[in-house]
Amino acid sequence: MKAFNNDPKLKEFYVNRMNEHAAADEIIQGTGWENGKGCFIGCTLHSYDHEKFESEGIGPEWLGYLADKIFEGLSNEKAKDFAAKFYPSMRVGIDLEQVKKDFLVFVMQENLKTLDACEYDKKEWPEVAASIDQTKKAIELCIEYQRGNVSESAAVSAAESAAVSARSAAVSAAESAAVSAWSAAWSAESAAWSAAWSAEWSAEWSAAWSAEWSAESAARSAAWSAAYELYATELLRLLKGGDL
Repeated sequence: MKAFNNDPKLKEFYVNRMNEHAAADEIIQGTGWENGKGCFIGCTLHSYDHEKFESEGIGPEWLGYLADKIFEGLSNEKAKDFAAKFYPSMRVGIDLEQVKKDFLVFVMQENLKTLDACEYDKKEWPEVAASIDQTKKAIELCIEYQRGNVSESAAVSAAESAAVSARSAAVSAAESAAVSAWSAAWSAESAAWSAAWSAEWSAEWSAAWSAEWSAESAARSAAWSAAYELYATELLRLLKGGDL
């Protein structure tokens, strides 16, 4: 789907609508649409109905869900700033399916960084180290799937197997009260499921759910807000066509 159905006037309408809500301080988190105030989706559509994001010609439904989740995951002030910048940044006619693929690759690359940063005793917990290595390979496979180089079934199978392995390692670490090893294995499981969703549900809302699960993984290292800030910046960059 092309942004705004290739219609500059449609973009202008939503830019102006969101600017009016921003000027009146009516963009708020945690409320869909109520008494002229609401969240990102509410202020966009004057109703809390993600399906209208697509039927009104703005963009595919998954993009509405993704923007909504990022908006709710940011701090209050940054959420308002994100909402105000979203439509001005969204280039008329840009290929939003390509934006989704590029965003999913970005999320998975961030997952790889999170796994590389995990700190635990690898000699004491070889099964955790193995599960992380397996997860990293699965993520790399899912990245190649988004780039059109491997099949969906291969990517999903690898990611799901990695998630099961990581869950087993996390349970083992939890039972032994090994906090760092449990956190590392939990991050691997989260990253693996995020990768699986990016492949298996790419036609629906995979971008939104991958971002959410990846942020939860990052949250285990006290980086929840930072993760959403990264996603916000990258999404705006991609919607603009690669520059900010």
